[in-house]
Amino acid sequence: MQFVFLGMSLGGEPQSGERRPRVIGGNPDGRAKKEDAKLCVLVTGGGGFVGSHLIRRLVADGHYVISLGGNRATSGVVEGAHYIFGDISRDTLETVELVPDFIYHLGAAIYGEASHTTASHDRECLPISPYGVHKRQVEYLLLDHARMYETKSVILRPFSVYGPGLRKQLLWDAMQKADRESYEFFGTGRELRDWVYISDLVECLIRIRELACRDVPVVNAGTCRATSVRHVITELYCVAGIQHVPIFVGQHKEGDPDRLVADDSAEGALGPLFSMPLREGLGAFIRSIFFRIRALADRRVSIPSIGSLISSSRDFHSSLIRRSWHTETRM
Repeated sequence: MQFVFLGMSLGGEPQSGERRPRVIGGNPDGRAKKEDAKLCVLVTGGGGFVGSHLIRRLVADGHYVISLGGNRATSGVVEGAHYIFGDISRDTLETVELVPDFIYHLGAAIYGEASHTTASHDRECLPISPYGVHKRQVEYLLLDHARMYETKSVILRPFSVYGPGLRKQLLWDAMQKADRESYEFFGTGRELRDWVYISDLVECLIRIRELACRDVPVVNAGTCRATSVRHVITELYCVAGIQHVPIFVGQHKEGDPDRLVADDSAEGALGPLFSMPLREGLGAFIRSIFFRIRALADRRVSIPSIGSLISSSRDFHSSLIRRSWHTETRM
């Protein structure tokens, strides 16, 4: 059996009035049942951005998948997987009849700012946000658990992950700002990030299982290519047809390092992984927004095709994006 640990959002508030874990799921189209699945996989935080993409891949590969944590209202449910909603607690853990063989942990935010300018897996970590501090604490727990119980683990530190389904962080915020006709951002625009497309990260998660051992190796999930924040937002707006350029106010945002770029990568051990060109990945992200708009919109309203959306004016994009934000708020 397998245990996959995602260091994203590990828990969530249970449904209103809910004290015991909620279990839903099944195999409506005959996908892997426990007795004939290739592997039994447990994913914590499976309702989040990375977790939902990983679960979709695991189910497609014929594994029996259980997602633990989160809540039904905010989780992206994948058909063929089983979901246990609620906080990660003793109650929820006791509903899972799996003993982990190894653990995945994600969390590049632990690097923060240090005396060096690149993020190497073997250099000192100085997290500058509570999120990064918590990720580092979990890494220590994995090391202790390996020493005490001889569990096999691998620590994977992803960098700036993006792609279809992303609903937070820089790219999503930039589109929300554009909807409000605001184009100002913190910082100078020269801050550097390492952009990793979601399907490339999932492939890395699948293949990195072979590195898990009792020594708990640490691996970066990054491209080692530095891209400025100014460049990525400019490219995003270009792909979306938004005729504006980002404006940077020069004010530093607490908790954001100036540089977060991998110095080494899982590709060194596993071969080529991170192949998605940035512009192509941004296009997929933009298209996912418009597909969601079409799903949420009133079916009586005529909505142009995705192709015409990509080539249309900023004002038309803004009106469609506004429909998405407002419809999601009402839901």
